[in-house]
Amino acid sequence: MYKLPPEMRVIESARLIAKDMWDSKWADEAYRVLRTDKEIKDFRWTAWFCVENLWLIEDPKLVAPTGLEFELNGQIGGVQIRGFIDRYGPSKDSLMLTVSDYKTGKTPKGSYVDEKFTQLLLYAILLSNLGVGDVDKVELLYLKDGVRLEKTITTADIEKTTEYVLETKQEVDNSCKTGVFEARTSYLCNFCSYKKICPAWSR
Repeated sequence: MYKLPPEMRVIESARLIAKDMWDSKWADEAYRVLRTDKEIKDFRWTAWFCVENLWLIEDPKLVAPTGLEFELNGQIGGVQIRGFIDRYGPSKDSLMLTVSDYKTGKTPKGSYVDEKFTQLLLYAILLSNLGVGDVDKVELLYLKDGVRLEKTITTADIEKTTEYVLETKQEVDNSCKTGVFEARTSYLCNFCSYKKICPAWSR
């Protein structure tokens, strides 16, 4: 929708795009996973509510994206990183950039908020390192709840994120050398296909 002229970024356009995408691709994909008509109906309504809630967060007519689904492939402290930015464009109050990311999960609470910005801070550093532009703000758009979370980037954020990348790379390298990979359980284990060979589950 954001590829349309600003005056056409209305909910009616979104509805037509959603229907076209469903008919041309996603219906077949969904029926491979969802088995009943009720599951399909619930899935489509949930997806549409997320699209509709975009208008609770911003007026799409006023957004001026520079990059959409923009691929990044660069280095942070010598560590190669690849990712895709949902959206970036000019910041409202400066000559720098804002990086935006759409989320369909629940809005985090309290102490869990800061960690959710890590991915976007990585993208901000990469955009600068690749010469695309400097970023002064990142934002998370939680479509399920119609909530926007923003963060103004500081020098401390850049330093902390760079340190995190270097430490993570070092941990991965050490594990590859020793063959020891620490098993950390979480609710995500419920969706993992490797429990049978995971030390935390195969005891």
